[in-house]
Amino acid sequence: MAQAMSLADRTFLVTGANSGLGFETVKALARQDAHVILAVKTKEKGDEAIRKIQQDEASRRAKLECRQVDLASFK
Repeated sequence: MAQAMSLADRTFLVTGANSGLGFETVKALARQDAHVILAVKTKEKGDEAIRKIQQDEASRRAKLECRQVDLASFK
């Protein structure tokens, strides 16, 4: 199997990152050492998603942070 390229020098913002496609996207980016900002409605759910992702040995070097956002608000 080919070695995944490192994204350690890249930052990604992923919306809906605590479930579904957003969560799977964060997992894939984390395995490539990316800096990922999880944009979520509920900070607690985002923090739980980070804990789950960091359980994977291949994702431990990634820098993950959670930001609560309301994309429906113009403020």
